[in-house]
Amino acid sequence: MKDRNYKSRRIILTVLIITVISAIGLYINNTLTSSNLKKNGIIMSAEIIEITVNNEKIEGSGLGLQPNYNKYIKVKYKYRVDTKDYISIQEIKTRDLLNGLQLSLNKGDSILIKYLPSRPKTSDLYINDK
Repeated sequence: MKDRNYKSRRIILTVLIITVISAIGLYINNTLTSSNLKKNGIIMSAEIIEITVNNEKIEGSGLGLQPNYNKYIKVKYKYRVDTKDYISIQEIKTRDLLNGLQLSLNKGDSILIKYLPSRPKTSDLYINDK
């Protein structure tokens, strides 16, 4: 019985360690990719092909009269590098809209992006890098 509990705990601990290491790896990869885009990204125009707006209720906000919401806008855009088309999706939070991204986005509009010349599939909406 004691041996079975020990094995179960080891399995749980191993899964937990693998999960933490994976999360750290993803965070480092995303940070490096973002930094690489800022330094080496090429700015170009892309076409918005779809926009989705979602509201997320913020718990414990306001005075209890009306709930507050965070707005998330999911922008799907396409761009061409050399002769190949790429499609990417990015979620924008309301605070990003206040940091230089245009406020009115519509399907078919042109928007600025940055992509990596070494990996053209990697792109990001261009919000004034400061």
